Amino acid sequence: MNIVVLCFDTLRADLVTDGADEQLHLPAFEALRRESVVFQEAFGEAEPTIPARRSFFTGRRQFPWIGPVRTVGLTNGLPGWYPIDPAQRTLAERLLDEGMLTGLVTDNMHMFEPGMNCARGFVTWDFIRGQECDAAHIGSPDPAMLAPYVREPVDFREHAVLWQYLWSNRGRRGEDDWSTWRVFTSARRWVRDNRDNGPALLWVDCFAPHEPWDPPPGWLARFSASGYAGKRFIFPGPALTGAERRACRDLYRACLAFVDACLGRFLEVLRTTWAPEQTAIVLVSDHGTELDDDGQLGKGERHLHAYNTRINFWIHWPGCRPRVVRGLVQAHDLVPTLLTGLGMAHEDCDGANLWPFLRGDAAVVRDRLVVGWGASASVRDDTTNLIVELAHPDAARLYRVVPGEREGEHMRFEDERVRSRLLRFLETYGGRPLPWAFAGYRQSAQRPLIRILSDHRFPADGGIAAGPSAVGARGLNDGENEGGPCA
Repeated sequence: MNIVVLCFDTLRADLVTDGADEQLHLPAFEALRRESVVFQEAFGEAEPTIPARRSFFTGRRQFPWIGPVRTVGLTNGLPGWYPIDPAQRTLAERLLDEGMLTGLVTDNMHMFEPGMNCARGFVTWDFIRGQECDAAHIGSPDPAMLAPYVREPVDFREHAVLWQYLWSNRGRRGEDDWSTWRVFTSARRWVRDNRDNGPALLWVDCFAPHEPWDPPPGWLARFSASGYAGKRFIFPGPALTGAERRACRDLYRACLAFVDACLGRFLEVLRTTWAPEQTAIVLVSDHGTELDDDGQLGKGERHLHAYNTRINFWIHWPGCRPRVVRGLVQAHDLVPTLLTGLGMAHEDCDGANLWPFLRGDAAVVRDRLVVGWGASASVRDDTTNLIVELAHPDAARLYRVVPGEREGEHMRFEDERVRSRLLRFLETYGGRPLPWAFAGYRQSAQRPLIRILSDHRFPADGGIAAGPSAVGARGLNDGENEGGPCA
């Protein structure tokens, strides 16, 4: 059996699993969804980007975070942001040991940060450069480069990540220069080149539609019917007007439509190159994002509602009847499920085997789950969601969960018995009483990018502000990533 895993970053589950946006047509996603067993109530286990990959790759629980962990060279200061434990075997390592060919294609720069070593077990890997804060190229600051995307006067130190992204992607012309296109082009090539080399695992990890919400020319026009002609806040931040927030949502939708087009070209090649009866296709995502939910854009640990913590989790396995199933499942259920399908053992995994769902048997793998994100956690069951700042459990917030209704602050309620019961569950889950403290970190040396921006001398009319701008991406050394980049 060949296995293709399609992993997307910051992909709202309600938009692709539920089809909640009637104006957003995603034919490739929709076609694959119709052919798959779709887990309607799938959630992350450890968030955001790198903790989620550890869950997906190992089938092991990653939260509560262990520590201290050596983090030299990493760009993110969130608790839990560290490499895969060397003692935890990855899916690729397991399949490689069984003689399967393994390949990784990605533009997710965090997977290739120094020391991260996410390529473990992959015979081949192709890292597409230039997404987000990946320093593929660098050069002198130019205020005109940032002007279309931020408020003026331009403050380079406030927009360091955006400046880096624009430098790394200078010279793009057509959509085939965008990293999403290049990822799926590389994946198509891998499938064609290895048509006779199965069984194989191909993991395609697409960073889009993560920020920057920067679609190729022409794609935004499909969604922006309001006549908005202002700044393109491709890294959304605080203090946006209503029109600007709507424009940001259009940017996200345009990016998602472009992702769908690239995915469709890949699936067409896959289906005509590898035998369908011998190829399983899995689609997952690490988390969602806020698209003006409760007035917020971006994502972060303070708002662990379904729009942030719910994930896409679809499995197309030859012989399994496509359908939508309910039941609380999580990211670390992926590895034991795939290993079961291949007839391999998975006793060392913490996740659940989802084959009872795939076979159509009635199944309940858990009646309650925990999602960890930075210094916070969500404890969720069918009716309730408790959001806990782990250092301040007494301030935990309780929310109703109603099927078919949007979650958010309007669903908050008070019930001390329910709150106490869920907090006790979290303490049992983590093996110790609350409160919990997890150390983040700061870089031990000033990054060259910040030094360049701090030391550069601009002319008097060069446009650099004396203080921080009201809107835009945060600097690279920010440990808190609420609505900002590098997460």
